[in-house]
Amino acid sequence: MVYRLHHGHATTTHGRCILLRTLCRCGVVLVMLLIVLSAACTSHEAKVPQPESPESFPEVAHITFTGNTHFSSREIRQVMATKQRPLFPPWKHGEPYNPPTLEADLLRLKKFYFDRGFLETTAVLERVDEDPERHTVRLVIALHEGMPTLVTSVSLDGTVPAALPSAAALLAALPLRPQQRINKEDFDRSKAVLLTHLHNAAYARAEIVPQTEVDPEQHTAAVTFTLLPGAQTVFGRILMQGEKQVDARAIRRQLTVHEGQRFSDKALTASADAIYNLGMFQAVTPRALNPEAADKPLDVEFDVLERKPH
Repeated sequence: MVYRLHHGHATTTHGRCILLRTLCRCGVVLVMLLIVLSAACTSHEAKVPQPESPESFPEVAHITFTGNTHFSSREIRQVMATKQRPLFPPWKHGEPYNPPTLEADLLRLKKFYFDRGFLETTAVLERVDEDPERHTVRLVIALHEGMPTLVTSVSLDGTVPAALPSAAALLAALPLRPQQRINKEDFDRSKAVLLTHLHNAAYARAEIVPQTEVDPEQHTAAVTFTLLPGAQTVFGRILMQGEKQVDARAIRRQLTVHEGQRFSDKALTASADAIYNLGMFQAVTPRALNPEAADKPLDVEFDVLERKPH
C-alpha cells in the first residue's frame, strides 16, 4: 500500500513537471509566433505605397502656348488650374506639376475655345522640359484653334405674344447676330433677353427653347429660339424666409408687389432691391415656389440673409 501511495505520488509529481515543461515550451513558442507575426505586419505596412505629396512634384516654372492667334497666352493661362511661377512677387512659386490636373486643364482650354465659337479646337501637351537641379518643369502646350463658326441666321419660332415687341424688334435687340462668331455668352444673353420680355408681360412660366444647326464643313451655324409663353399669371402668396433680427413687417413695407397683382419680373426685382437697400441684409433672393403649377398664381418667397451685427 505504501508502495502504491509512493508510486502514485511520484507519478503525479512527474506528470506535473512534464506539464509545466510543456506549458513553458508552448509559451515560448507562442511568444515567438507573436513576434514573427508582428514583424510580418510591420514589414507589410512598410511596403504599402504612400501617395506622393504635392511637395514631391516639380514646380511649374513656365507655360508656353503655340498656335494661339485669336487669344493671348495670358488670357488662356487664366483658364487653367495649373499656374506657372509668377513674375511678382518673386518669392511666390508655381503650382506643382500634376499630370491629372494638366489633363483637366487641356479640357478646360478646349471648352474655352468652344464657348467662343471655335468648335474644333484641340489642345495637346507637346513637351515637358524638366530641370532636375531646380526641381522645375517648363510646359509647352500646342493649340490648333481651327476655323471659327459664324452665325448665318438668327430666327424666332413659336408664339410671339401681342404684348411683346415685334419679332423684328426682338431680333434686333439680341446680342447674337448674323455674321458674328457664335459664342456662349451672346447665346445665353439672347435667351435671357427674350425670357425677360415674356416675364415682364406676365408670362411667368414661359420657356425659351434654342436650337442650333451647325454645318461643320462650312463652319456656319443657324440659330433658332422657340418661344413657349404659356399662360399669363398673377402673383400668389408673398412669403419671407431667413429673417431673424429684422421685423418681417419692416421688410414687407418695402414690397412693390402684392397677391393678385399681374406678374412682372421688373416689379419682382424692384422689391428685392428695395429690401436690400434697407442695409440690413447681405443678400436678398426672390424665388418661385410653384413654377410647375401652370394654372395657379405664382407663389414667391424672398430669401434674406441678414448682416452680422457689429
